[in-house]
Amino acid sequence: MNKDTVVAVYCSICKEKIATARLGDLRLPMTGSMFLSQDEYHGYPPPFDPSAEWEWMRCPHCRFRPFIGQDRIEIAGPNGSRRLHYIPTDAQDEVVASMLPALEDKEEMEAEIPEEPEEAWEDKLLTCEICGKKYNRVQMALHKKNHRRSDRRREKRALEG
Repeated sequence: MNKDTVVAVYCSICKEKIATARLGDLRLPMTGSMFLSQDEYHGYPPPFDPSAEWEWMRCPHCRFRPFIGQDRIEIAGPNGSRRLHYIPTDAQDEVVASMLPALEDKEEMEAEIPEEPEEAWEDKLLTCEICGKKYNRVQMALHKKNHRRSDRRREKRALEG
């Protein structure tokens, strides 16, 4: 989509179409003047006061703030799907423009991942005191939780039986 593309804008809460917007007009800080009528042909007015900032924009249908964040709106994507569109800032455009020549000079950008020997992974494994199985730190926490859960079940059965 280029900057002249006009897209449908949807409320992130109630999922109703609330406006249209030209992608080239969307900038931070977001104001009501960036959004056009949802249906100009039938004479619907724009949904927001032109001077309204993000904080004071409200969906005409559900009366909640229609956008999840100050830098993103929900728009119509291809094939009738919906997606979040992140609104660029002027500073982001400058950063990207300054990075483009450097990126074009590099033919291939590859990250070198250092290989760790298998022994290093074995050092990071913890052994369960109850059953003797080996797990990493996160798996060990879940494993111990399962031990506690089964202990509680045994206690409950003993009380009932």
